[in-house]
Amino acid sequence: MRNCFTGFIPVRKGLSKYFLLIFLLCSTGIVRSQSLIFCEKVTEDGTARSPSTHFAVGKNGGFLRALVRLNKGVQSEYAVLDIYKWDEKSKSETYESTVRVNTQPEWTWFSKELVFSRPGNYNVYVYDDKDQLLCVGRIKIDTP
Repeated sequence: MRNCFTGFIPVRKGLSKYFLLIFLLCSTGIVRSQSLIFCEKVTEDGTARSPSTHFAVGKNGGFLRALVRLNKGVQSEYAVLDIYKWDEKSKSETYESTVRVNTQPEWTWFSKELVFSRPGNYNVYVYDDKDQLLCVGRIKIDTP
């Protein structure tokens, strides 16, 4: 069954707060079986170790892995992970950083280390080299 939203991909920067909420609620249908998993480690065969959507990092920050799993090859020479901090009070997000990972077109999974230095809720958007959205994930970071 084809999802009616499949052809509509949001612009990387400047998503409206309302569209973001609708998008996150519907993202499972948009990206189908593609997923973004946050974990402490990724094995050589692409298995997430200690996956979670909630992590604690030290006062000076910390890192974790973002594992992107796709239902077919990425068909891209690289992927981009855009990280936004989500403000629950204002229902808006603020751009934090972009991380690039080199890929091979046939890869069905890849991972990248992400560094977080401030507590909060974050949205991570993964795009291919043609700015096509691959998947979205949300993570909560706490500090002691």
